[in-house]
Amino acid sequence: MRTYIRYREVMGDMRKTLEKYAGQAVVIIYADRRHRMTKRRVRLLAVEEDRIQAFCLEKGAPRTFLTASVLAAEPLGKAGKTAFTFGA
Repeated sequence: MRTYIRYREVMGDMRKTLEKYAGQAVVIIYADRRHRMTKRRVRLLAVEEDRIQAFCLEKGAPRTFLTASVLAAEPLGKAGKTAFTFGA
């Protein structure tokens, strides 16, 4: 029971972080369906209860991500750069 409560607190915090960046270009690090770590540059379109609607800047197409799979998010700088070095 305690683990579940902590999980909900963390996911609530990530959703709040993502809501703060709605409409902006950000870099997200997330675990895909096969639990591989992936980094994507996206424009956040909508943050829902359990999903994120985004436009992938690399693929040039809309994408949907599960909020629970997002591990980190950071806004892109003016030059399209970020401090994340994962997968560089």
